[in-house]
Amino acid sequence: MATNEYRITVNNKSAITRSFLLFSDLPQLSQNVTGPYVNVWEKSALVAGENGRTEFDITAEQFAVCGTTPTPLAQGVVVSTGDFTPVTVTGAKPGTKAIAQVDDQGGVAFVPPAGTTEVAHAFGIDILPYSPTDNINRAYSVLRAVTYIGTRN
Repeated sequence: MATNEYRITVNNKSAITRSFLLFSDLPQLSQNVTGPYVNVWEKSALVAGENGRTEFDITAEQFAVCGTTPTPLAQGVVVSTGDFTPVTVTGAKPGTKAIAQVDDQGGVAFVPPAGTTEVAHAFGIDILPYSPTDNINRAYSVLRAVTYIGTRN
């Protein structure tokens, strides 16, 4: 699996001993607290004030996803059909470039081999050109081979 490791260090420069929260999404602040934050990813133990610090060490897998969905993708939308492949997003080095291909039925899937991007801190997805003639010829060859195998005595 492609994994990335991150370390977030929080230095407590206040005079108060406190915990720190790491959110998975920007918290929605309001004047009235109506319930707990549901997007807290991790909470630190208590950190002493002025010179205290805490570190969040995170190992995360990242994936490229291709597929179809009946509405535009947004937070919380589930892809109707699709494929995924692990990718690496590195620091100053280029990340993974996944290769996807559309088949004759309109499905899309990742195919090997993957390459690398030309951009640091990113991954990319290249879509192979769709060629109905190549796909028809490939399907005809498979059909002919299956017919031949099926008619052997």
